[in-house]
Amino acid sequence: MIIVILLLIPHFYFSIKYYSKFNRFFRLKAAGRRKELRAKAEMILKKEKEEDRLRREINKTIR
Repeated sequence: MIIVILLLIPHFYFSIKYYSKFNRFFRLKAAGRRKELRAKAEMILKKEKEEDRLRREINKTIR
């Protein structure tokens, strides 16, 4: 029983020690992904606005 406890102590020590580092790493990675997705969405919206503007201009010239 004592041997099992002694074998488990390093596991708990390192899991507590490195939990915050890994947690911060994954938070930063997720934030980067959100920023990347937001940039893609903004680009798509800009393209759609430009297409709408061109469509309106074409419709004006046809009339």
